[in-house]
Amino acid sequence: MISVTQDKVRYLNKNNNANERENYSRWWKEQIEHYGTSVDYYTSGYSLSSHDYLYGEDPTSVYSKTGNVIMITDITNDALMLSKFGIMADCDMTAVVHLSSFYEQFGPGKEPKAGDLIRLTEYGADRPNLRSAPIYEITERDDEYLPMTNPLIGHYVWYMKCKRFEYSYEPGVPLGPANIQLNDSEEYGRLEGGTNPAEVVQPYEGSVQKAGDEIYDNPITHGLLQLIQTTNPDEGCIAPEFVVPNPLDLPVPTPLPSDVKPVQRRANSAYDYFDKDL
Repeated sequence: MISVTQDKVRYLNKNNNANERENYSRWWKEQIEHYGTSVDYYTSGYSLSSHDYLYGEDPTSVYSKTGNVIMITDITNDALMLSKFGIMADCDMTAVVHLSSFYEQFGPGKEPKAGDLIRLTEYGADRPNLRSAPIYEITERDDEYLPMTNPLIGHYVWYMKCKRFEYSYEPGVPLGPANIQLNDSEEYGRLEGGTNPAEVVQPYEGSVQKAGDEIYDNPITHGLLQLIQTTNPDEGCIAPEFVVPNPLDLPVPTPLPSDVKPVQRRANSAYDYFDKDL
């Protein structure tokens, strides 16, 4: 009796429940096609051959749009999380795509992988004022999520966890017309020869980067410069001019009296004091 029960009545016996698992697979595909949204899928061109082992990244990798697929998405906008760095507002997304749908679009044996991008094209098509469709980066993908996707211990869909993608001039990533990032310096932005849109450098005078370059990035430093404000007759404005003083013209430090002793620096002290009582 026990052997008969184990062979014929056990519901998770995959030798006997192939039809039931096929029904679940078709049910998943139908639900995704009816209630899912159309997204653009971008494949990351990350390569170990051009991998930077010092920084752990491939700055020359290119994203490629490889197709369009239907996915069910669950977006959590601005999920507040308290961490040791304070309150963090993250934007996460969970996406589900049927195995056969992914194979039909990208080829047999293809799988989503961490680093690929999902652009919610249909969802963001009618955003106001030239806003672009949101883009999410896959951080984890799995074919097993027992509380949701694996009835009768079958495998029917890809279950993916994503986070909001932060654009940083990666080649091949679509940039919306209203997404204009301003920089104070040309030292940041896309690499030379890139095909993505160039960054916009702020041309105004007195920017933080320009002031920092004039003060801190000058080859002669450590107090050997004198900033002399002179009038430029051609432009009618005050222009800075750096002059290197003669070391012989620098003031000679006055020696301390013999009865004055420097006070030892105390913990958390910001200044040096001199006291005759020590």
